Amino acid sequence: MFGGGLRICPGRKLAMIELVCLIALLYRKYEIDLVDMNAPLKVISGGVTACTELLVEIKPRN
Repeated sequence: MFGGGLRICPGRKLAMIELVCLIALLYRKYEIDLVDMNAPLKVISGGVTACTELLVEIKPRN
């Protein structure tokens, strides 16, 4: 995603810090729960394993 070697993205660390901050803010402002805890995860395996569908319920925190 960010390349490698001599041409690696100089902003990669800043981008990762921003993502961590965004996720922390989302969890701080909203309650996020799985819709069905027993449902099997739908994943695609390849170079990187990715979840293709994950149903969640998002509610504002009080």
